[in-house]
Amino acid sequence: MTMSLTAIGSLGILLTVSAWARFTESRGSGLAMAKTLFAHSCAPALILLAGMGLPGAFYITGFSVILACVFNAAFNVAVNRAMLNQVPDHDRIGYTALWTVSTALALGITPVAAGFLIEHFGLWGFRLCFLLSGFTTTLAGFLYLFLIYDRSLSEKTWLHLLNPVLPLRTAGRILWITLGLHESNRQVSSTDEPRPSS
Repeated sequence: MTMSLTAIGSLGILLTVSAWARFTESRGSGLAMAKTLFAHSCAPALILLAGMGLPGAFYITGFSVILACVFNAAFNVAVNRAMLNQVPDHDRIGYTALWTVSTALALGITPVAAGFLIEHFGLWGFRLCFLLSGFTTTLAGFLYLFLIYDRSLSEKTWLHLLNPVLPLRTAGRILWITLGLHESNRQVSSTDEPRPSS
């Protein structure tokens, strides 16, 4: 079953990554990274819900794995573009190597840390892993949105973020981009137009 989910996730990447690449090129890496992280944070939330004994937990878990595959790939497209745009040409080889090593270390350390939590705290450690994953991913999404994308809240207050409709609007926009229906996928971008660097 794991291989089937991985295959479906890979197919999802194949079908959606070009739409996210065009959105990233059109709107900049910061906004794309924020949106993909917000979408990715739904995967641990769904797994937590599935672990509460909801009907269809098997399907919820499978969907969350596919969701994580699709948005992890979309995030990597955006973050690699951001890294290459921020690094001077003469430093790209060194920074790319450092990026690769850092990513490999992060991917290697997190399963060990998760195993430690699960071994010492049992089911609550398992739940804690997904809570931490969802929380840190959402927090990183906000940091990308306001620090890299440079979104200004000058016309709005922080209470704007507490709008209960905002998550639904954001989810709708993410789905729209993923399905390739965003305007960045309908237009052929002009070479004269400046593109966002971040």
